Amino acid sequence: MDGHKSGRPSHILGGKVILRSREADATPAHGTRPRFRTGCRCVACRAANARFRQCRREVWRSGCGDKLVSSACSREHLRRLSSAGVGRIAVAQASTLSVSTLKEIRTGKRPVVRESTETLILSVGRDAARKGAQVDASKAWAQIDKLLAGGFNRANLALRLGMRTPKLQFRRSRMTQANVDRVDAFYRMITAGG
Repeated sequence: MDGHKSGRPSHILGGKVILRSREADATPAHGTRPRFRTGCRCVACRAANARFRQCRREVWRSGCGDKLVSSACSREHLRRLSSAGVGRIAVAQASTLSVSTLKEIRTGKRPVVRESTETLILSVGRDAARKGAQVDASKAWAQIDKLLAGGFNRANLALRLGMRTPKLQFRRSRMTQANVDRVDAFYRMITAGG
């Protein structure tokens, strides 16, 4: 059926016009494994799937395949990152894995993962925290205390850090990653002679 005002294809279901996105209409070409996975069982698509499986078997026989490993190490790393203020969304962005996959690993619903998945998770460090994440403030406060001991007063330091008011209003235990970065950048600039 033709598009309803938007030019996109639409269908009528129960008297309502349902618009479909252009991505939903894009089906893979025949003779490819993606088309086979959508449910097509024509000769060309079955042959493409058979070629894929044959290549996969050869890789496994050669010992170069992406082996399954326990997800315990990944789960523990995700827990450590979480306690450091790096959440699932930040890990997903840094590792290119989906948030749902990370949730399944973290909750134990996925007891095994591929080696490549584990490598992606373990490559994410504490520096992947998003700007609004609450992180440990001890390092930032150590830098602030050194700056205060070096002659800055609290009001001047707050203004130099870009605060709207001349007050340092940070908790001692946790602060946002953005504020930790701000303090660290200013501290490095001052200690470098800026």
